[in-house]
Amino acid sequence: MALRHSLLASTFAAAAGFSLERPLDERLDVAVMRVAAEAAEVADAGLRLDLADVAVPQATADGLLRIVGEAVANAVRHADAQMIRVELAKDGRGLRLRVADDGKGFDPAQAGPNSRSGIGVMHDEALALGAELRIVSSPGAGCEIEVVLP
Repeated sequence: MALRHSLLASTFAAAAGFSLERPLDERLDVAVMRVAAEAAEVADAGLRLDLADVAVPQATADGLLRIVGEAVANAVRHADAQMIRVELAKDGRGLRLRVADDGKGFDPAQAGPNSRSGIGVMHDEALALGAELRIVSSPGAGCEIEVVLP
């Protein structure tokens, strides 16, 4: 299931005009900035970044990058977001990735983790990483997606 979702995320990213691939020597914060900026540019959305330089294994970086790509793509594709915030930090809980937008919002219960939607893609990626995925949204209130990797 995770491989299928990874392929779907990569296919959508390519169709939307941005790449989830990164050179082996590209830092995670730089890759997150690139993917978020490319996705936000597609819809002319504003972008605020607060990204720490954190070292993680390649597989972890790739999974986090797929989650960022999916979250930002959803914000511009479905939510009509005008502003997207992306944060990457290491704190007492571990590595934290947060993507928030001011878009239309939605009911997360309507697009559960087993769906073929972007929520399903992000859920599978987080599960494969051993991370916790939290989605907070409601109609008219934007969306916040947080991934915490202990």
